[in-house]
Amino acid sequence: MFTPKLRQTYLQLKAAGKDFEVVFCSFDRSQRDFEEYFGTMPWLAVPFDREDLRQSLGNTFDVSGIPTLLLMDESGVYNSDGRTSVMMNPQVMADYSSVFGETLLSKNGPVDVSTLNGKMVGVYFSAHWCAPCRQFTPVLRKIYLNLKKAGQPFEIVFCSKDSDQKGFDEYYGAMPWLAVDFKNAELRETLSQLFAVEGIPRLVMLSPEGVLNPNAKDDVLANENGFPWKQPTVKELVAPNVRKGDELVGEAAVAGKYVGLYFSAHWCGPCKLFTPQLIEVYKKLQEAGQPFEVVFCSLDNDEKEYKEYYGSMPWMTLGYNSPIVQKLKNILGFEGIPTLVLCNTEMEPITDDGVSSVKSTGVEGFPWLPSAVKDLNAEPDDINARRCLVAFMDGDCCDDAKKDAVVETLNQIAEQIMGEVSIFYVREAGDVSTQIRGMIQQTECPLLSIVDIPDEGGYYLAPSNELTAENILSFVNGVVSGSVERKQMVA
Repeated sequence: MFTPKLRQTYLQLKAAGKDFEVVFCSFDRSQRDFEEYFGTMPWLAVPFDREDLRQSLGNTFDVSGIPTLLLMDESGVYNSDGRTSVMMNPQVMADYSSVFGETLLSKNGPVDVSTLNGKMVGVYFSAHWCAPCRQFTPVLRKIYLNLKKAGQPFEIVFCSKDSDQKGFDEYYGAMPWLAVDFKNAELRETLSQLFAVEGIPRLVMLSPEGVLNPNAKDDVLANENGFPWKQPTVKELVAPNVRKGDELVGEAAVAGKYVGLYFSAHWCGPCKLFTPQLIEVYKKLQEAGQPFEVVFCSLDNDEKEYKEYYGSMPWMTLGYNSPIVQKLKNILGFEGIPTLVLCNTEMEPITDDGVSSVKSTGVEGFPWLPSAVKDLNAEPDDINARRCLVAFMDGDCCDDAKKDAVVETLNQIAEQIMGEVSIFYVREAGDVSTQIRGMIQQTECPLLSIVDIPDEGGYYLAPSNELTAENILSFVNGVVSGSVERKQMVA
């Protein structure tokens, strides 16, 4: 969970020209595991065969657990808990210099990146040698000029995939927007890695708040007037297109239900082994009146095989060769099949590991959702991304029985509040909880708070620190309604 966040931060710092590097010191057990894991990383590494050096570094810095990130400068270690600092960094795209550096090219010479502030920005990965790119570029040019004429806050930054300066110059000569300097090969490669660009043309739509659509080309072609082409939600893609056989039944078939998006195919051996298990579980849940539906997202290559395979299934489908299926795959980001993506009753994806969940717990595990209540020090990932309720019990205020009771209370009320906040508890002091306490400058125990790092470091304190269901619900409702005062964290 930490490595992708560090990767994003690393690539943004490199794009901004910051003097920063990461060195991976592996604790893997085999060369194969090391190579597979290091293959996902854009930074440096200690060679795996230098076991002596890896052990020496671990001993020198007293590494007792992983992941550990030590932040160093020429004077030595200045932060032994870099992991927490990275996880709690709320910056995404608020300042475009963190993506593009300080300057970009225009037809009139260099321009300051600050001219992008407050705008929607399309990062256009394209090349002169690419025929599909040359087909899409005139379409994009026309749309761009119309939006600029209408005064829309929009800009495009061309990130060339050309092989030489001549190709770049010729291609960029027909473009009316900004560009990354072709000579800045490091930034062009960093942007490609940051947005995981594998094929072109690729248009990534950004806003000051983050990525609006990581692959907007098809949306632009489908609706030229759809600026800023925000990526549709899973619900917007799936619900109107649900079918039962050949009949379009639409949203009514999935409304108010937990939904499993089942990516599978007739040609896939593991799929054909899992499908009967899922059918059995599905039928039992239907007989019990549970609000559950499955939507088959076919990856079959042959319509006859699709019909034969779907004919054995009792649930819904998106149909054969549906373009929605590939778009869902791009959004959800999984690789192999069978994959069962489990969604809550609002059709928000919760996990793509539904196959393992169904296999391991069957009907009894329904709706197979991850725990909504988490230990802040063990699983802090949401703390920098969402408004978070935190129940601190890290002092002498509560014995183990009391702490257990509070966690049980949080679980009982989780469904009522999880749409508004992520839910955390702190049983013992740890790196993350200690840093949060420092930022909100509160030592009281027990302590009931809501931390809102994305809101420029806002936080809220409950009028009462009673860790009862009634008081917690009242506090959350008060924050949502605006009746509880917002406070500002210290750096």
